[in-house]
Amino acid sequence: LVVPDTPDNMHLSSNLLSEDYKVKVAINGKIALTIAESDSPPDLILLDIMMPYMNGYEVCQQLKHNPKTMNIPVIFLTAKFEMEDEMRGLKLGAADYIVKPISPPIVLARVKNHLMIKIMTDNLKEKNVELENARIVAEKASLAKSEFLSSMSHELRSPLNAILGFSQLMESDSPPPSPAQKESITQIVSAGWHLLKLINEILDLAKIES
Repeated sequence: LVVPDTPDNMHLSSNLLSEDYKVKVAINGKIALTIAESDSPPDLILLDIMMPYMNGYEVCQQLKHNPKTMNIPVIFLTAKFEMEDEMRGLKLGAADYIVKPISPPIVLARVKNHLMIKIMTDNLKEKNVELENARIVAEKASLAKSEFLSSMSHELRSPLNAILGFSQLMESDSPPPSPAQKESITQIVSAGWHLLKLINEILDLAKIES
């Protein structure tokens, strides 16, 4: 998006950029803000400072305070060459400051560089969103697994308690069990305690993960 101070500069900037880019033009700051806030915002804005109704500083300030437009790179293209002017523009959030008269190859190079930075930044943000979504999914899966292990362990302990309890009662029953029965009961009790140990380890694992 080109926002010039004069029609001559509008034609110069448009002709310079139109070979490589799709160029939109706004004749003043208010129109520029409307375009920037639209559903198809520009990837970069070339903004003059001395304009009617609203100067470039005010336009840049509003762009950078609006969450919808704050990430659009702004390059000031102006005849104001004092250091204070450049510092003011950069402090407002401009990505670059180019003083007229311009060198067309330098302008094209800077535009290309800032567009590349924006593409890389946008890609990084998308990757961060994907990673955050993946982290949330993984945390939910981990929580579901831990809850399942905890619930399963609890459900297993209840019938196991009956198996161990009745096995121990059978050991001390009257009349006492035969040697063959006693050996079978001993195996049941031993297996029961071994299973209980495994269940407790599962519960410990679920607690550690939690």
